[in-house]
Amino acid sequence: MNWLDKAILAVDPQRAQKRAVARMMTARIQQVSAGYDGAGKGPRWFSGASTSQNTENRQGLARMRNASRELERNNPYVGIAVNAIDTYTVGMGVTPKAKHAEKTKKARQKTALADALMRDWMLNPEIDFDGQCDLFGLQGLATRTVALSGESLALCRFETDRRLAVPLRLQMLEGDFLDETKDTGIAGGAGDFQGVQFSNNRRSGYWLYGSHPGERNASVLKSEIVKADRVAHMYEVLRPGQVRGMPKGYNVFTRMKGLDDFNDAFIELQRMAACFGFAVYSEEGDGRENPVIPDRVHPGFAAQLAGNDRIAFSTPPTVSGQEPFAKNQERLIASAYEITYSALTGDYSEGNFAAEKMAAIRMHLAASRRRRRMLQPMLLKKIERWWLEAAAMKGYDLTGISFSWSPPRKEILDLKNELPAIIQKIRAGMGSLQGELREWGMDIETVMEEVAEDAALCESLGIVVDSNVSQTNKNGQLQTLPQLDAVNDTTGEDDA
Repeated sequence: MNWLDKAILAVDPQRAQKRAVARMMTARIQQVSAGYDGAGKGPRWFSGASTSQNTENRQGLARMRNASRELERNNPYVGIAVNAIDTYTVGMGVTPKAKHAEKTKKARQKTALADALMRDWMLNPEIDFDGQCDLFGLQGLATRTVALSGESLALCRFETDRRLAVPLRLQMLEGDFLDETKDTGIAGGAGDFQGVQFSNNRRSGYWLYGSHPGERNASVLKSEIVKADRVAHMYEVLRPGQVRGMPKGYNVFTRMKGLDDFNDAFIELQRMAACFGFAVYSEEGDGRENPVIPDRVHPGFAAQLAGNDRIAFSTPPTVSGQEPFAKNQERLIASAYEITYSALTGDYSEGNFAAEKMAAIRMHLAASRRRRRMLQPMLLKKIERWWLEAAAMKGYDLTGISFSWSPPRKEILDLKNELPAIIQKIRAGMGSLQGELREWGMDIETVMEEVAEDAALCESLGIVVDSNVSQTNKNGQLQTLPQLDAVNDTTGEDDA
């Protein structure tokens, strides 16, 4: 209602009602005359609203987040799907590797120092504010939290501790810590929106509670502002300008609840069908004034009844076709979480190897997208910046150092057929050895150093193995020196 409608409503409610009815009828006429079915034509027209993603989040984020967690506690599909997202996105961890733009000796020394410090720091559980996870564990926790609750927060804490190679700790928080009452709206590029503070159209801070608002013994909640450059806010961006994230699979929550109810009803139906028993009647009675009439039935029950007592059994309806219906719903759930049907259900009987391979490729591509668009820019690169700041505080000179983040190892589904294709790809110049090793979660320098060590050990022991390409060919035969063509030898020197 605009201001005029509100004024008329206050003075003459009946007239305001007529205006509202007339406006509604006009809208119906426009919808029916629309050229597109989805724009309003026909009996199945849509009633969508032109609201922003932030408006939708304001209305439904908390409820959707609570629904996701409730399903995860009591519905196996959500727990399995969230674990699968964690496994395929992070796996054993996204590994940092130091690099420097220059190739000087000093740059190599800085790179080696950064790698050594990072290795000691990231494998230490003391970097976790709660003292439970190393860096890889925190990556998985953040990814799982985003899938389940829509968003995760990481706080930077510079702390001096002799147990830390670099004085930096990370504290992981759920989106519940954001004070959603700080929601004044954004005007002129400044203001608060659902706990996020903006200044000059940029995030300047986060209103965070001191404890989780869902704790039973939580005291009076009070939020404080934390600067944005000390917070890593990770969520999946679905629409431009989106400030906060929604849980994964939100569009199949009602289907999962319905499928869960369907399974419960089917179990109860089978339980009812198993409640077969018998009753003993005596037409003249058995002399008891109050015969035992069971109020609950169970499998194998027996009842002793008087002559006038009867038990009427209900005939439960039979249910058929539940398996195709359930599988169809499970496929929709798996698609919503961007995982395979077999990963969701553990059922590999439906598809052949080619179909499973194509589905797995699609799932790995979705995981790569989450790493590239969400995990790396929103979390890992911020942790990298904090880590370099903390190292400088400790006195380490790491100027010019940055880190590349290698994805977790990707398992080859068909090694016999895929490995020759990868080798041909590298030999044809269509890919690099470094790139392929990164795809498998390996570092080329580490791999080459180990290859050199293996070759040196074999040479010292006088052992020739097929893996040494300098001595054997791809068939395992010893390499021979090439014979130079004497006709083309114009130097007159001995070829030897």
